Amino acid sequence: MVFDPVTAPRDRTEFLAWYRQQMEDAGEGSATTPALSAWYRDMCRTFLDMGSAELDASDDAGPYLTDYSTVSPHMIYAAFA
Repeated sequence: MVFDPVTAPRDRTEFLAWYRQQMEDAGEGSATTPALSAWYRDMCRTFLDMGSAELDASDDAGPYLTDYSTVSPHMIYAAFA
């Protein structure tokens, strides 16, 4: 999980409440912050998005295929294959 540190509380209890709220809001859009979008683009250079329309079935991504999902505008999950 990668998140925008500007939006996440620093206090542990508040962070856990914020995290739960993000999960409740999951899937309410795929837009994310410019910083998280840049992180995603950088990651996809090496860890290809298995859900990408650009990924061809013949591509050999080997162990680098990754399942990315935008949980909320402030959080991205990456599950590595």
